[in-house]
Amino acid sequence: MGYRLPSPDPRIDNSSDPFDPDVSPQGQTRNVGDGEISVEDPPHYNGLNAPSGYQLTYGENRRKKPLLLRIAICFLVGAIIIAVVLAPNLGLSNSLVDSWFNHDSDSTIGEVALISPSNGADLFSDSVLLSWSSVEGADSYSLSIIGPNLESMNITVRDNQYHLTDVDDLSFFSWSVCAIKDGKTGPSSQVWTFSVKTVMDIPILLSPQNGHVFLDDGVSLHWVVVLGAEKYRVQISGDANFTQLVSDLIVETTTLVPTVELAEGQNYYWRVASIHDPVIGAWSDAQSFFIPPTLFKFTHNWTFEVDDSKWSMNIDIPSSAYYAAKNTYRPSYQYIQGYATYVQPDDPLVKEIATKLKDMAISKGYDSYQTANFVLSFLQTMPHGLDNETTGMQNYPRYPVETLVDYTGDCEDFNALYASIIQSPAFNYDGILVYLTNGVDAHIAVGLNVNPPVSGLAYWTYLGTKYYYADAMAYLPMVGLPWDPYTWAATFIPC
Repeated sequence: MGYRLPSPDPRIDNSSDPFDPDVSPQGQTRNVGDGEISVEDPPHYNGLNAPSGYQLTYGENRRKKPLLLRIAICFLVGAIIIAVVLAPNLGLSNSLVDSWFNHDSDSTIGEVALISPSNGADLFSDSVLLSWSSVEGADSYSLSIIGPNLESMNITVRDNQYHLTDVDDLSFFSWSVCAIKDGKTGPSSQVWTFSVKTVMDIPILLSPQNGHVFLDDGVSLHWVVVLGAEKYRVQISGDANFTQLVSDLIVETTTLVPTVELAEGQNYYWRVASIHDPVIGAWSDAQSFFIPPTLFKFTHNWTFEVDDSKWSMNIDIPSSAYYAAKNTYRPSYQYIQGYATYVQPDDPLVKEIATKLKDMAISKGYDSYQTANFVLSFLQTMPHGLDNETTGMQNYPRYPVETLVDYTGDCEDFNALYASIIQSPAFNYDGILVYLTNGVDAHIAVGLNVNPPVSGLAYWTYLGTKYYYADAMAYLPMVGLPWDPYTWAATFIPC
């Protein structure tokens, strides 16, 4: 297509240029240096001459305009599409948005009214049934849908509904419908929107935390609200694979107090899944809790090899005392003086055991040295084990009640228990802990202030007092009998 220059504007006098005295009237000549040149009509636009210092061109600049125009059109179309999708949030009027979906409509055909899903609905499903009102005489309906990534669909259907399937999670749609009659299209309906979520969020379990022990308080399960969840499915099992279900309930709240009786001394596992019919979310990670027995039964039988006497002790230990100890602060094992924390001569359980042992010693007529050996025998005959074998941890010092309930321990556990019993009010011996090391290995023993009947026994001197070597991990129940770690470098720990 050619380009024709516009006619001069008759309202403007083009006889001369008031801005440039060197410009001659159109079509005339003017002097330039020594000669004359012909002057073409000066550049103008709609009859306007260019001011001095400016130039109006029709060649290269004119050819660039179609590209700019195309860019502007692209921006405009993109803005319209985005506005359609975001219309409810941008506050655009329905009539304005409707006009974008309605072209060359026949006003004699009835307008469609959208029915479901409702405008702005948040749906939980992988498929959506779109429905709208019927229009009298309509042959079919034209359905316009703008989906994720601004992808558009135009579908013609005969019925007044359409099943949208294979919907992706977190998708947003806008849609409208118009009726078709005798090949003519009626006015478009309003534009409605809806969002679709196909995957329910996984619940976050709050309490009980993994490994929690329920003591005097009743069992109660709690988890975080899941957006869009109508209900929750909660399972409790006796095993981590949930093959031994003891409870499987659907609840509408985020709290569950089990109605089934949970057995004492049993570990249980629980998990939760969120539900928005028909979508059922994935299970949460399972967490465990423990229902302890009201009392732990401590039973120990042993022989005191010094006189080959046989003894037995039975004690009921409240589970609350045991778990209170397990939740008590433990100093770092690198802080050597911190081992004194585990010596507890005034613990009620320690005092009860000390009283029983004192009565046994009195019944046999043992003197103070023999009594110290008798208590040592009581602990030496209990099962011993390293921390990494009995707890799975490299270092786990036990409080006295833990050593008795666990019925095992290593050097710091049994020797802290020995120091606790022998210094309790029933015996009232003077003792200390002794940290021994050879630079590679370490050991905890007890130093006991006694008067042995023989000389030549092993002892340390601390603050001018002799403390004889005693070790619940040794082979024979004899205070002052040297054992291998006795020769190691010693650090004294008052307790």
